[in-house]
Amino acid sequence: MRIVILTAPTAWGGSEVQTKALAETLADRGHTVTVVEFGGDVYGRSAADFEARGIRLTNNPGIEPDGSVGLFAVWRSLRSFKAET
Repeated sequence: MRIVILTAPTAWGGSEVQTKALAETLADRGHTVTVVEFGGDVYGRSAADFEARGIRLTNNPGIEPDGSVGLFAVWRSLRSFKAET
């Protein structure tokens, strides 16, 4: 199953630990997992762990160069993942 996990982290904490654990568990069970991170690059330090398990990490889809968020750009970006859930 293709699964996309959306997250908006501001710092490393409990929800980020849980998101990482969930993504890793789903990937270990054979699912195709993408973690989409809106906001800061909090999961960057876990990129090697994610890559080793085949988890795709995407930062700030739909964010314009001036920092604004275009809703259509975000929607188009999320559609590109073709997630099933």
